[in-house]
Amino acid sequence: MDKNKIPYKEGWIILDKNQYWFMKRSAADVGIDDDKGGDFFTYTPGFGDFKDVELFEYLEKYVKDNKLKWCDVNIEWQRHCWYEIDPETQEFDERIDEEDEE
Repeated sequence: MDKNKIPYKEGWIILDKNQYWFMKRSAADVGIDDDKGGDFFTYTPGFGDFKDVELFEYLEKYVKDNKLKWCDVNIEWQRHCWYEIDPETQEFDERIDEEDEE
């Protein structure tokens, strides 16, 4: 295995690029349409707001916390999801779009 590619949580830290690559279809773009206007976020398991929570648990809490009467949820599991990361703190910086890697 490449010494620059270290398995970590749901993917790999790429040391020589200071990037984190999620495994295929472990991260998701989530859109919520609801009676209060909606929301959009990227589900990044093991990091940030999603450090210790599964996606559907998070969505349940979101609905309760926002006292939604109804909502439509669109989940797009990502084939590629990469972030700039500080390898020491394991905190994300900017998301890297697939075309940025070409």
